[in-house]
Formats: sequence, structure tokens, C-alpha cells
Amino acid sequence: MDASLFLTEVDIHHPKPLLDENLRAYIVQHSLFFEKCLVGDSQFNNNPNFRKLIWDKEANTQPVSYPQDLWELSEKGFLIPAVRNEYGSLTALRKDHASRHVEHLPTEAYVTLMDEKLGDKMETYNIRDVSIAFRERVLEALDSQDNVGRGKISKKTSLLMRNYVERQDPLLFDSFRKWMRVQIENGNMTERDYYLVDRLTAGAYRHNVAIALNKNLDIPASHSRDIYPITITLGSTGNILPGMRSKKIDIKSTMVLSSKVLSQIPAEALIEIKTNGMYFVKVVNALEKFRLNNSINMEEFGELLENYFSEVQYVFLNTIPSKHQAALRRIKNEEVAKLILKNSPDIGLSILAFVPFAQPIALVLNSFGFINAASGTISDIRSLTKNADAIGKRSFILGRSNSLEKLYVIKK
Repeated sequence: MDASLFLTEVDIHHPKPLLDENLRAYIVQHSLFFEKCLVGDSQFNNNPNFRKLIWDKEANTQPVSYPQDLWELSEKGFLIPAVRNEYGSLTALRKDHASRHVEHLPTEAYVTLMDEKLGDKMETYNIRDVSIAFRERVLEALDSQDNVGRGKISKKTSLLMRNYVERQDPLLFDSFRKWMRVQIENGNMTERDYYLVDRLTAGAYRHNVAIALNKNLDIPASHSRDIYPITITLGSTGNILPGMRSKKIDIKSTMVLSSKVLSQIPAEALIEIKTNGMYFVKVVNALEKFRLNNSINMEEFGELLENYFSEVQYVFLNTIPSKHQAALRRIKNEEVAKLILKNSPDIGLSILAFVPFAQPIALVLNSFGFINAASGTISDIRSLTKNADAIGKRSFILGRSNSLEKLYVIKK
């Protein structure tokens, strides 16, 4: 079993990127449920918001209110880049990006440090597979009435794009954007069409490495995260249990799923939980088995989660610096989440966390069947939080897409 997750939201090109405490809370949240988390090499290198979570020297000397220690997770193999096979290192990738004048490059000191800490722990992918996924998903999107027509991408731009995309092998995101800027200068494309196409393709690009690697990935459940998404399907229709009914149980409240706490959990605490904790491996294994056969004992899993969250809280409280204890006590009182564990044949297994005076968190740990889940648009996700007005920014559908070979007829 592969208990890893590709993090799609570590992306500087996102129209509403996660920043600072929110980005750290997102990474830590997913780290609690997966053995390791993967980040695309371009995002690992070229997202300054991510880099300053990794290393304090990337913060431009500005003080921050959260730990800048995630390099420790990378050193242990818990937070690693997926690096294209033609480079094999972050240093080599930086050199190529510098030659092509890619934006937001890291310092040489950053890539040297991370290559040293990571060693052979990086995962590699075939850039051609990613290019195929990108090209085929863009072409698929340009054929959709959801994206092209009156009030959307113009038909003229759609045809221009299709002619260009079909000829690219490989199709690279940065080169694609530069080509569009040239089309604007030549009068072939409007700024509005550029904006719409950029939104569309940026959403597609976030998923392509995960699809090529056949990894679990996360899709935001918030309707506001992407306006023009490319559809992606998660789950498997082959293992849905006949006659299954929804089941919901309450589990003991915890502070550890609140944004404030997640943003403050030190890497030291996460490493202790993952390597020496009594429950982390059991939780990860139970979830991975569930993704394979859609079967789980809700009462036993609910008890396991209660024990796990209690252990996470205990480790956190015993690793946070003493100078923060007063603030922590306030968080403990104000940010306790009410938790509901739910199993549904429509959605899958989910943890619903309700934090007072904040948006609810819907952490869907598996997707049943094929949920046609666009990045940021889950048509029936609101049914999970019937008494809530909105879905929190840290609500995600987690699952695995079909492999590249099953999605498209590939001519390599």
C-alpha cells in the first residue's frame, strides 16, 4: 500500500494561494493522516510562501508567528519533492529555471541545503507523462461547454489554443503562459481570455504530477477556491458495498484540528508522533485499507481516532516552548472542535470538525465511486455540514485518480 499524498495546494499560481499560517496548517493537517506528503519540484523550489515554512532564512528577515522548521520533516522523508527525472535534484532544476528566467527562484543556499537534507529520499517522475496529462486535460477542457462560449473563453481563443496545444510535446506550463502573452501582444488573444485560460490551466497543472505518479491527491471542497476548474475523478466503482447505508457517530472533541493549533505544531512533535507514536501507523493503515475495499468498523475507527488525537495533543503540549503556554491555554479553551465521523455511500469516510466561530472543516478521507470532483467544486459536499453556511478553507476530498493509462489512450 502507498500511504502518501500529493499536496496540490502548494502552488504560487493558485488564484487564491494559501499563505503563512494557513499554508502551514494545511501541510500539517495532511501530514497527520499520511505517511509522507509530496510537493511538486517547481512548487518546492519556486513558492516563496512554502520556502519560508521550510527554512527561516527564506523569510526575508520578517518575524513570523509560526515555526519555520519543516526541513526537519524533509530530512526524515515525511515531506519530499517529486522531482522530474531529467534533473534528479533541486539544484539542477534551479539552474534550468534560471536559464529560462522562471519567476520566484530560490537562493542557491536553499536548494543546496534541501538536496543535502533530502539525500535519496526524493521521488522522481517522468516529465513526459506529466506533459501528456497536462496536454490531454487542457484539450479535454477546451472541448467542454462549461469553459468555452458566451461569457467564457471565446471560441476564437479556444481554436487558437487547441492548434498550439496539440503540437506541443512536451507541453510545459511556463512556456504555455509565455506563448499566451505573445498572442496578446500580436492581437490574437484578449487579456480577459488570457485570465480565463490561465485560471483553467493552473487548476489542471496542480493535479498532473499526482496523476502521472498514481498518487493520492487532495481537492479543495470550498466552492471559492477555483472558478474555472478542470474535472478530475477520484475513487473506484469496483468496491462499493451493496446495500450500504450512511452511518454517523460523534467522537471526542479535540483541539488539534483547529487552524491555530495545526499552524503551531512543531516539526519535532510531528516526527515524534510519526516515528514513536502508538496510533499514527494504525490510523494510516486503516485509512489505506479503507481506500482499497471501502470497509471499516466505524466504532473501532472512532475509538482509534480519539486515542490518536489525544496522543497528538499530548505530544504537542510537551514540545511547544514554555513562553507560548499562556497563549496555548487560550487556544485549548476556544478552539476545541466538535468531531463527527461519517461514512456515506455518496461521499465516503469523512471527519467533520466544527470549530466555534469558524468555518467547519470537512476532511473527506476517501471517495466512494467516481466523484466528478472539480478542483474547488463538489456539488453535494455541503450535505456533509447540514447546519453550516460554508465549507472551511481546509476542507478536502482525498483520494486517488485513475492512472494516466486508464484516463487516456496514450501514444508515447
